[in-house]
Amino acid sequence: MKENRRDRLDDLYRHYARPLYYYLYKMSGSKETAEDLTQETFIKATISLSFYKQEDVRAWLFKVARNAYLDEWRKRQRRKKVPFAGYLFSRDEMTSPYGLPEDEALNKESKKK
Repeated sequence: MKENRRDRLDDLYRHYARPLYYYLYKMSGSKETAEDLTQETFIKATISLSFYKQEDVRAWLFKVARNAYLDEWRKRQRRKKVPFAGYLFSRDEMTSPYGLPEDEALNKESKKK
């Protein structure tokens, strides 16, 4: 039974990995993200195989891929909302006592002219 299941998963991977990758690449715009999400899709599909109802395999895998993409997108949105310690420190506390490096570089540039 387990051999049959593994063979079935191998066949699904060989048949659908490339179309899923292109689908996820088009959605994400990133090759690396698409590769990661393709792998994530097959991991989630393997885990949820017991819940699979005999529907169209292609549609089911693309649904799993879409959900994997949405999960990743939500994670990235949450990361954007976390401020960089802005609520812990005032701007003055974060500034170096030696000044800002870009100010020093601009001063050196203006002195050269």
